Amino acid sequence: MIRREEAEDIFEKWLTANTPVFCASQLRCMWGLILRGRVAVLSADGAEVRSEDGTAVVRLKFSGAEFEYREPKDASPDVRASLPEEFWESATLMVALPTARDGERDLLFFLEVPDDDEVDKA
Repeated sequence: MIRREEAEDIFEKWLTANTPVFCASQLRCMWGLILRGRVAVLSADGAEVRSEDGTAVVRLKFSGAEFEYREPKDASPDVRASLPEEFWESATLMVALPTARDGERDLLFFLEVPDDDEVDKA
């Protein structure tokens, strides 16, 4: 697990560098999401990732969340299948949401999208 401040630093880095990120969910319910966008807002309370076309937003409140540095291989097969294979080695911030059910938590994965040069080399 990493401290909230460390997670905030990662979001700050992505915001400052205007880095594209994928946001993918691993939820125990019948729906999920995947979104490619950029960190648009960062505050002491949370972060907002806006899709590249501006039509969708994921808002994350930091309160009650737990953060871990992970790799996409740690996600469920459904989440991995929704991500382009060339991003499976990307730096990933995993967020465990405070909605625990039966000891399991819903998860969000934020993956740094490699720049075009890195993807071309893969």
